[in-house]
Amino acid sequence: MKAQVLCTLLLGPMGVGCNNFLVGQWTLVGTTPAEAQARYEVNSFTFNPDARTYSASYTREGKPGISAGEYSYNGFQLAIMPKEGEARKYSAMVNSFTNQLKISHTMPAEGGGGQKVTAVYEKVPIGAN
Repeated sequence: MKAQVLCTLLLGPMGVGCNNFLVGQWTLVGTTPAEAQARYEVNSFTFNPDARTYSASYTREGKPGISAGEYSYNGFQLAIMPKEGEARKYSAMVNSFTNQLKISHTMPAEGGGGQKVTAVYEKVPIGAN
């Protein structure tokens, strides 16, 4: 709540918002539970400097792909609106001290139901690509 209030109070009047916290490239480093990583699809995100659009690389059924569209981030929730496919909302938190992005959601589990998964991404330093 504090981060959301700070984003709104400090950055909102400038029209910037929390989206700028995500600008850059983020690479998947792991999931909790660890065995979910084999089923987790998004390998990396790139949140563009316009603080509105993104691209993502993923692997689905063993085949690589790219997704792109718009996003919004309020400090606690990341909404992804791809050009193709359905929009999704995730619980998300950026830790600027560790340069990590944690995204949590429920993945369908084998046999029905769901499994809560947290994916951890690390920010790629500028010029490291």
